[in-house]
Amino acid sequence: MLVNPTACASVAAFPRTVKAGGGSVIASQMRPTPPDSSVDILRSNFENDGYLYVKGYLDRRDVLKARQRILSDMRGNGFVGSHHGADLASQADILELERDGQGPQLLNRQELARAEPVLNVLEHPKLFELLEAVFSPCASAGCDGETRRKATKSAASPLTIRAHPYKWLRAVPPGQNTGPHIDKVYFPHLQTIWLPLDDIQTSLGSLLLVPGSHTSPAFSHLHGTYGNSSVGKDGTVSGYLCADPNEIASKFNVTDSTALHWVTDDMEMGDVILVNNRTIHCSATNVSAPPRWRISCDTRWFVSESREP
Repeated sequence: MLVNPTACASVAAFPRTVKAGGGSVIASQMRPTPPDSSVDILRSNFENDGYLYVKGYLDRRDVLKARQRILSDMRGNGFVGSHHGADLASQADILELERDGQGPQLLNRQELARAEPVLNVLEHPKLFELLEAVFSPCASAGCDGETRRKATKSAASPLTIRAHPYKWLRAVPPGQNTGPHIDKVYFPHLQTIWLPLDDIQTSLGSLLLVPGSHTSPAFSHLHGTYGNSSVGKDGTVSGYLCADPNEIASKFNVTDSTALHWVTDDMEMGDVILVNNRTIHCSATNVSAPPRWRISCDTRWFVSESREP
């Protein structure tokens, strides 16, 4: 087992005040789901919370290989310095924010996302298994393991899972974050798995979510207006609910103050977060000191029941 050397670092307890875009929110700790949980628990947690946070689901060593490949590329392009033998965190210290007027532009580096050690993580077989466990037509209690696999194969509507070929690979510098949104307005028919390719504490820009916002009546106005819109290109500001998460309540008539409750965590390489496409989420602002790149990837998936003719 590869131990996270930063796991014992001193960080603030939860609930924690977290910077997010134009404001700050008080966030509680996300509910983790153990990687050896039954199918029923995986499905129940995802359906109830609107996300599934599986700690240590992927082998940390595999994710570390992907991270090293990405950092090697960024080092060659002058965005990080040479920190051979340094601790993991300092290997992502920023050398330069821009070269020739541009940042790393990892979203446009699909050949890097498809490099073998990176793609091995982004399309890891265990991600397919997780999606099958959560979305399989076999939903009866105790239906897991070999029983679930047989049921899926023999069902009249077998489950089809395909990874979207585009990978949303990101290197986020200090001062930036992704604003609050739901994925449905960008990708109405896709599922999202967010992968930290670094040990991402809240100060580096971890994921923030509102549990239950995918089904709670408190957000009916939001889903009936913004949620039914189509905002175009992924990640554009036009698709954000607002710059300051604290404006969501007044802008979308959320009168239940307990419903708009944010959660996050200090995430580690190997963790996996499956996000319902109706769940409100954003990322914390990168406020790292010394300044570091936050490296992560959004992977998106086609999950459907393919009916036989």
